Amino acid sequence: MKEAKTQQEFDELSKLGEWFYVTSGDWVAMGSSHVVAMGSSHVVARDSSHVVAWDSSHVVARDSSHVVAWDSSHVEAYSPYVSIHAKSSTALLSGGYIVGNKPLTPDKWLRACGISIKRGKAILFKSLKEDWTTQNNVSYKLGETTIAPDWDASFDGECGKGLHFSPTVAQARTFRDAGLFIACEVAVKDMAILPAFAQYPDKIRARACKVLYQVNEKGVKVVSMAIS
Repeated sequence: MKEAKTQQEFDELSKLGEWFYVTSGDWVAMGSSHVVAMGSSHVVARDSSHVVAWDSSHVVARDSSHVVAWDSSHVEAYSPYVSIHAKSSTALLSGGYIVGNKPLTPDKWLRACGISIKRGKAILFKSLKEDWTTQNNVSYKLGETTIAPDWDASFDGECGKGLHFSPTVAQARTFRDAGLFIACEVAVKDMAILPAFAQYPDKIRARACKVLYQVNEKGVKVVSMAIS
């Protein structure tokens, strides 16, 4: 994992979507950047950025960013859609949706991410390979229902055992960035949350989904590919 020592390095590493760290100074994490704040660093998290706070670092979280708080870090959330995972009893936390030892329910996770639930269903996003399949060779087709071949609602791990979705395209592309993104309708009753303190909290598992339409990297529907 690389350290950002200048603003230019910080911006370049942010665009890569890979983890990097800072130990001092003031920084702004935007887009889908993944930053580890250490020492006495001060990070402002915006968009769907993901920040892990250590030591006595200070994080100000906005938009739908996600922060994991360790040690005596200080996290201030200025949006109800910010999720804070508390991993230390000495961390100072305020605002947002704070997750402790107890896992969320699917509906609370969705609302914490700013996702609307209509008639028991929600629209989530997924990144696919160019042939409309996943790394596990699960195939998706426009207008059709995809069912997880390995679904296990009682599974207490993070990977596998269901179809995986993210609340935004920016978060979905951190798992795969092949340039093909889809919007899916998923029933809340078919969802299962990840375990508490998950390493990748930007996703949720589900038994099945209906593929609605293709979207671009900003989450906007690609009209030519839409199902009428």
